[in-house]
Parts: sequence; C-alpha cells; structure tokens
Amino acid sequence: MALSITSPRAISAVEQLLEQRLPPRERQQLDGDLTMPRGKIVARPPLDRALQEVLVNGKATRNFTADEVVIDELPADVVMR
Repeated sequence: MALSITSPRAISAVEQLLEQRLPPRERQQLDGDLTMPRGKIVARPPLDRALQEVLVNGKATRNFTADEVVIDELPADVVMR
C-alpha cells in the first residue's frame, strides 16, 4: 500500500506503521495511534483490477479513482471492491 500525505514529516512514520500492520487486501483498517495529517491519506492498493466501489466506515464514498482511495477520517475501516 502506497501513501501520499501532504505533511512531509508524517510520511515516513505513517508509511512504516501501515506497511507493518496492513497486508495488501481488499479491506484495510486504519486505527490506533494514527492522527489525520493536515492533508488526507491517499492509498493505492495493489489490486489486480480497477476500484469500482469503496466503503469507509460502512458508508459509500465517491472519493476514489480506478487505482487510489482518499481517506479523510480516522479511524477508518476501508473496503475496496
């Protein structure tokens, strides 16, 4: 999972935490000690198909493209289909 964060100071710490905790799959949970950076988290899951639907905390979102999801709330339970 690759991340794009607007706050450069947070990039390394968040990437390391997510890479350790989140295996690549269709459902990701972002919780714990994470704090939303000034910008939003952009996740690019390594799926073998284009994203068609994304749910964040059980609610449908349109905040995604074929290959990335913008996460703007924490904690977040993200389902990517």
